[in-house]
Amino acid sequence: MFANSSKWTRYWALIPLLVLATSYMFIYVGALGEFVYKLVEFFIVISFLVSLSIRKNIILVGGRELLYFIAYLFTISLLYGHSIILLLLFLYNLLPFYLIYLIIINFSSHEDSETLLRDVKYLLMFQVVAAVIKLIIFGQNEIPLFLVGSDLTTYVFLLLSGLLFISLSRQFNAVVLSALLLSFMIPLIGAKRGAIIFFPLMILYLQTGGRTSPLKLFGLLFFAAILLYLGVVLIPTLNPENVVGGRFDLEYLTWYLQFYTLGFDGNNPELAIGRTSAIVNVFTKMIEDGPQKILFGYGPGIMLKSGFSFLDNRDFMTDYFNVKYGTNSLIFFGVQTGIIGTLLWVRFVRSLLKPMADQKVKKLLYFIFVYVAFFYSTVWKLDVIIIFFYLISAIYAVKSSSISLSAKL
Repeated sequence: MFANSSKWTRYWALIPLLVLATSYMFIYVGALGEFVYKLVEFFIVISFLVSLSIRKNIILVGGRELLYFIAYLFTISLLYGHSIILLLLFLYNLLPFYLIYLIIINFSSHEDSETLLRDVKYLLMFQVVAAVIKLIIFGQNEIPLFLVGSDLTTYVFLLLSGLLFISLSRQFNAVVLSALLLSFMIPLIGAKRGAIIFFPLMILYLQTGGRTSPLKLFGLLFFAAILLYLGVVLIPTLNPENVVGGRFDLEYLTWYLQFYTLGFDGNNPELAIGRTSAIVNVFTKMIEDGPQKILFGYGPGIMLKSGFSFLDNRDFMTDYFNVKYGTNSLIFFGVQTGIIGTLLWVRFVRSLLKPMADQKVKKLLYFIFVYVAFFYSTVWKLDVIIIFFYLISAIYAVKSSSISLSAKL
């Protein structure tokens, strides 16, 4: 029976992840359509329905918080005349992978979770091999190979390096240290500048709230500084020569980061192409439009990309907010659901992390999927990455043995 079988829980969780990981590069270059995402989401929904046929009384961690979020969206959609179809599509794009979380916490034993965690770590570590293959085939650029390339690179690297760092901080192991150093091949070959900047911030964040000796803190900062130096030297866009092996020039680096985050299009000085300038454009316009837009947004689905012209809003950010590039999760939720909806979503995310006993891993996931996501990219609609959040948080919840019937809705 599925409820007592580790292999079914493991396979039903891993199959979507493996399909997404292997198909993303083909979707990126146009060799496959995005229908693959829909097939994976459909598979997850069917898996969940089958699990319900086995056990009706399931634990719904985060169910109450999610209900508040959905009720809020329906309320503002009805009050302000937003499209219900767009609302349903918005929710469908956000929620399928939450069902994987529910499958794992309801049907996995402690032993199952250990096996699944090992599989996830192996998949993340395999991306180092993928980076080497990518370097040989495509060179140092953002063309993806498996999970190395485009926006995936930063999140994969932070997840892998964060888990390895936590393990290393608890017990020194030469193999783990070697794996941590090798993990830096992922952002260096994937040419992702953000990963190099976020890594030292992640290390500092993981050290907050606990006892850290001044010597250990100095060692961590020194280690992060060396990696930052190597990143600047080895990623062409971060050094003035624009070559691998260029100079570490702090003045150039500061200028580049300012341009990269605060930039505007050269042909249109009002069109934002940086993450910070995008935030400025969006929230300046929202303030001009009044408190209603700040609190409740412009309607869920207003940024939706669709093959149906009557549902397609892909040009909304450019046409209305003058944002060409730099949309992140803060903008994604803020524009569509307002400040209230954004806070409700964060509350839902926190509710899924609450059952985890491992505080370090909990902080790691929160840092990556809230802080980094909200100021870096729209990762919450990127299936191939967001599945890691639900998998890892569910695995550690089961490992902590803190799931109980009191967590039910």
